[in-house]
Amino acid sequence: MIRLVVGVAFALMVVGALGLALANGSERPSYSSVEALGHDIYAHGIGCPRLYSAYQAGGPRVGVDAATCLVGSATITLYAYEDVSVLERLGEPSARSLVVGRNWLVVTMSRPVALQVALAIGGDLIP
Repeated sequence: MIRLVVGVAFALMVVGALGLALANGSERPSYSSVEALGHDIYAHGIGCPRLYSAYQAGGPRVGVDAATCLVGSATITLYAYEDVSVLERLGEPSARSLVVGRNWLVVTMSRPVALQVALAIGGDLIP
């Protein structure tokens, strides 16, 4: 009986958290840099104590700021874009989980970490 109650409570918590993450899409903040994005994630207490340079295929791109950091044991990649139309042209879903904001993107292989980020700072969780 206790397992059933705990299981139902956990399921309700996950569904509620997902609903909050998706509902925050209209209130997505904008960040001027990945430093500002990483600082906000850190300020919410879920990780990103230090940013590291992120490799960008083909070298650094104009209008794109990129860095990586840790949330728990998962590495996430942060992007801040000058041109927000880039985010509207994201490719097909992959094994990665994305959190998309007004002019920023967080990419991770860990869906629970993506959910944590979305709950902390807003953004749309994909997939």
